[in-house]
Amino acid sequence: MRALWAVESRRQFILLAALLGICLIRSLWFEPKPSHTQWEPQIRAFEDRDKTNPPPKRAILAVGSSSIHLWKTLKVDLDPLPVVRRGFGGATIPDVIAFADRIILPYEPRIVLLYVGENDLAIRRTGRQVLMDFRKLVRLVRSRLPNTQIAFISMKPSITRIHLFDRIRRANALIKAETDRHDYLDYIDIFTPMVDGQRKPRAEFLAADGLHLNAKGYQLWSSILRQHLPQHAFAAAE
Repeated sequence: MRALWAVESRRQFILLAALLGICLIRSLWFEPKPSHTQWEPQIRAFEDRDKTNPPPKRAILAVGSSSIHLWKTLKVDLDPLPVVRRGFGGATIPDVIAFADRIILPYEPRIVLLYVGENDLAIRRTGRQVLMDFRKLVRLVRSRLPNTQIAFISMKPSITRIHLFDRIRRANALIKAETDRHDYLDYIDIFTPMVDGQRKPRAEFLAADGLHLNAKGYQLWSSILRQHLPQHAFAAAE
């Protein structure tokens, strides 16, 4: 009787272990599909605004996370260039991909200014994953808008995310190497001028929260962007 009980217990243990193994393999193979519904109100607000005040096509489209969302003076800073701002705070590259058919493609932009990636690293995505997502977004845009240029604004250093400093630097390097391979991509380095001689974020460009930009930070970005945009955009604005 004991022998039968032992055999049955062993069989059940093996079955349970097999089931656990299958669950583990599934969790590794099948990454759950992220939900982007939290951004739906902001995206719908863009669409409602476009119905009453349609933005120009073939303009410069600034899209991405909070650094774009909070850049209220962008149109003035880049005047006389035609600029459309479509940033939503907290966005990751997969979020931008999910809404590309609503906040990028309809505008048929001449140039996409993309600022995103910080939030991706903050939720523990790797630099390699950020690069792969960037490639996916580029393929999506270029497949529908083959004449559109895409300029990646490098991820900035910040005091609040000092723990991500080296990861941001490495991810920027991966993106930079990718943009160097294609004439329709550009890399705009705002990381270097925002770091001091001790490789620390320069607080003078950051808001009180140590994460977002202040007015001086946006002035710096504007001056850097103007050095990159003339070759494509100023001719477009004439």
